[in-house]
Amino acid sequence: MLFAALAGWFAWQFNRRWELDAPYGFGFVSALALGLLLYTLCPFVQAWTTRRGWRFDYHALYSHAWNNALMLLLAGLLVGAFWLLIWLWSALFGMLGIDLFERLFLNRTFVSLSIPMVFALGLRVGLERVQVIDALRSVLLGLCRLLLPMSSLIILLFLVSLPFTGLQPLWQTRNATAILLSLLLAQVLLANGVFQDGRQESRYPRPLHWPICLGLLGLPVLAGLAGYALWLRVDQYGLTVERFFAILITLVGALYALLLAVATLRRAQPWLASLALGNPPLALFSAALLALSQTPLLSPLEFSAASQYQRLLDGRGDKSALDQLRLRLGEPGQRRYQALEALMESPQDVPASLRELMSPHSLLAPEAQALLDERPLSGKCLRPGCFLMALDLDGDGQDEVLWVDTTGKWPQSSLFAREQDGHWRRLRTQGGLGRLPPGELLERLREGRFSLEPLRYPVLRIGEASLYPME
Repeated sequence: MLFAALAGWFAWQFNRRWELDAPYGFGFVSALALGLLLYTLCPFVQAWTTRRGWRFDYHALYSHAWNNALMLLLAGLLVGAFWLLIWLWSALFGMLGIDLFERLFLNRTFVSLSIPMVFALGLRVGLERVQVIDALRSVLLGLCRLLLPMSSLIILLFLVSLPFTGLQPLWQTRNATAILLSLLLAQVLLANGVFQDGRQESRYPRPLHWPICLGLLGLPVLAGLAGYALWLRVDQYGLTVERFFAILITLVGALYALLLAVATLRRAQPWLASLALGNPPLALFSAALLALSQTPLLSPLEFSAASQYQRLLDGRGDKSALDQLRLRLGEPGQRRYQALEALMESPQDVPASLRELMSPHSLLAPEAQALLDERPLSGKCLRPGCFLMALDLDGDGQDEVLWVDTTGKWPQSSLFAREQDGHWRRLRTQGGLGRLPPGELLERLREGRFSLEPLRYPVLRIGEASLYPME
């Protein structure tokens, strides 16, 4: 019921008619957050009968959490093997000119039905073959014990190098937060894999024990550096959905880092015994954050839209901030974009940079604007380098729209035509625009230095078949 309610709210944010039209970035992150929420809460549900009041048996939580992860892995491997065989099946008969199996298997209906069925079959195999899961868990936890000294050495070498290199090289990278958080979470996972449920001897020999302890004590420093790097990025470019969830991950990672540091400093037996007390509350706290992030109380869309809107009002925003509001932040972004349009009725009251950013959109051709309203093309290139132009290619008085994206390594382009039902259809094209440098290409389009040349030969069409004569 919780999952259904949160999924319903997710859909409502983008279309109150319950038609899901979410940007891919937010959709992927939210789906991942909901999946993590279910994974985090499932062990508590499974261990419900073994609890004493509100105190859960840590051994039961540990067993269910690791077993669930391994069963998901087993089910995913089965889906991958199944589709590898399906692809080989289709390709094998395709070589003989028989496309029956390709049409039968490689369609949306078969994919939508087969993946959940095969995945469920993999889960059933994992539930029935408990000895396989136990063997996989033993192997995985053995690898954790083997890799923890290595990850601790990496952390120690990194922290020792910081006084000599300074922090500036760290801030100059665009992925400092992601790297630091990945190392921190990997160390947390490995340490918990070594501790297991506290019933096994987890202490290392003395030559390895103290370097590992120092590496665990360095985790709060990693969390602090990750948080500061993230704060710098938010201060420069504002809050986005991805950065909002990065803040949540950083907060949870910092709490786990403090828990491991405290467990390391305490001389309790067994080693890291505080994990058995601290892990369950932290897991429930993480689940609460994930659940709240899918509600209006802690909506990443609302916070991100407010951040980008304020940056634009302060004169610090750019085209990416405007595109965030229009295309990537759902109903909260649209609401604030409409507020900006209302402010433009009195342009003397808004910063000059905002007037300059809003003017190209107000002068956008109606057909190009209609295409943007239906297809989030600008969401694919939030940096300068995208271009939309309306032009009548077939002389019927109805404009088609040319879309050019030069933000990647090679220019990309598409042509769109409006159908009779009002929807846009992508036209098939031959050739490309990659022969011109991106700067010159956009300059020629903006200045109108192009021509429409009719085809020398008509298209030969026989039923559904077409023949395109080429020079």
